[in-house]
Amino acid sequence: MRFRHDVAVPSPTSFVEESGDHRLFIAAALLEEGRIAHVHRKLYLPTYGLFDERRFFAAGDLLRAVPSRLGVGVGLAVCEDFWHLDVPQILALDGAQILVNVSSSPGRDLAATNEVGLGTATSWRNLMRTYAQLTTSFVIFCNRVGVDESISFWGGSEVIAPSGEAVFSAPFFEEGLFTADISLADVRRERIGLPLLRDERPELHVRELARIVAERAGLASDSTADDLAEAGLDVAPGDPIENPIGFRAGPR
Repeated sequence: MRFRHDVAVPSPTSFVEESGDHRLFIAAALLEEGRIAHVHRKLYLPTYGLFDERRFFAAGDLLRAVPSRLGVGVGLAVCEDFWHLDVPQILALDGAQILVNVSSSPGRDLAATNEVGLGTATSWRNLMRTYAQLTTSFVIFCNRVGVDESISFWGGSEVIAPSGEAVFSAPFFEEGLFTADISLADVRRERIGLPLLRDERPELHVRELARIVAERAGLASDSTADDLAEAGLDVAPGDPIENPIGFRAGPR
């Protein structure tokens, strides 16, 4: 890669990265002053609906916020990552005040009746506003625009303030270069007035997640299961069902 050294503004970009052991990752990089400041490898690879990313790509296993020349931490994520609530929360707890999601979201639910006339956009906009409020951070959503092999990408990029209000919303299905002014003082005001991050208890999360992992792996008894439940099951066996629902007794 070659970079321009005269661009002072931190710039996120997405690409396919090949590791030293020849694995391919969907990745996003934060570029600053002609150098790569940080690379995020997509953590969650969807395999539902029209997606089959696990077939071609490896999943990342590292999630970090990174300091930037803006004077605040930046957290990068790629598309599906933001459909898992641990990603924005961990990035914010790690010091991010600006969360950036670069996305290739295809347009679906075109006929759905909703606020903006596109089901996919409604879901994404709800997510961005929720994450902005819960992490009291700016959330920047940058979505692909155009058509690729009959799949339409709807655009609609947004900048959401820590209050959950939209600072800027790009039009649907229109390519463009847009700018938006934000005040980082909004983060300070929101976090002092609504100290959700201060009150988070990551030690509780770690303890309970460790328990759940151990129980799922069979390394500990399931604390939520019935006493007589078989391994891997939560409910103890009851009396056999003589007439299963949906079937009629009769000659075979």
